[in-house]
Amino acid sequence: MLRRSVSTPDLSEVELRQALMRLGGGWLTGDAALAAIVLWSSGQFDTNAIAAVLTVREDAVCRTLAMARDGARADARAAR
Repeated sequence: MLRRSVSTPDLSEVELRQALMRLGGGWLTGDAALAAIVLWSSGQFDTNAIAAVLTVREDAVCRTLAMARDGARADARAAR
């Protein structure tokens, strides 16, 4: 079996994260996650528009919003 060495391009963390989001899976982190939550909370944007602005897949935006919603519910339950 022959093995070839594959070199990876030098990508910044942001570029790598965006590339992974375009490939699918996962959720947003950091500033992108916060931006998605703020845009969604404004009521003026749908998940497709948010994904377009952040240059990520719509499913990543949906997963992020679901995690934020579930986390807020858990925090509310714990505060009781």
